[in-house]
Amino acid sequence: GRHGFNFVTNSHNITLTNCQSNNNVNHGITIQNGAHDITIQDSTLFENEEAGAYIRGVQDIILRNNSIDRNKKYGVRISGGMQVFVLGNQLHNNSYVNGSYDDICLQDYEGVGSQHCTIMNNTIHAEDQNRTMWGICEEEGSGSNYNIAAMNEIVGQSMGDISFTGSQSKESLFSN
Repeated sequence: GRHGFNFVTNSHNITLTNCQSNNNVNHGITIQNGAHDITIQDSTLFENEEAGAYIRGVQDIILRNNSIDRNKKYGVRISGGMQVFVLGNQLHNNSYVNGSYDDICLQDYEGVGSQHCTIMNNTIHAEDQNRTMWGICEEEGSGSNYNIAAMNEIVGQSMGDISFTGSQSKESLFSN
């Protein structure tokens, strides 16, 4: 399908558990258009043409304990997300086609940067020939700010572990 799962138009108070989403034309999971209070947990998102999870213009989202592997572009792409929590996930070998994407990317959507997101306790490995650029990255000029990365194990990316451009974003001393 286009997206494995697509949460839209004010979808809220939903928990998706133990699901698999793979080989989709776009994303494994898309959360957009005013959706909020959504949890995706204990699921597998792999080999999608775009991102394993795409979170766009929404708030109060939790991605917890998921396996996010071998997606052609991003593992997790957060565009204009507010209070998105990426916790305890396993990300392996995303951006496997050309290595020009990040495992977890924070960027803007319609001029609004991703803010107040927490990325914690994730294992982020790039081991293939085409590696992701950054384990966690705020895109330059996106307005993303006030984000936190803590206690992540990040290994093998071509540019480095974490790139925060927001003046108030913080990388914990306990990060890789």
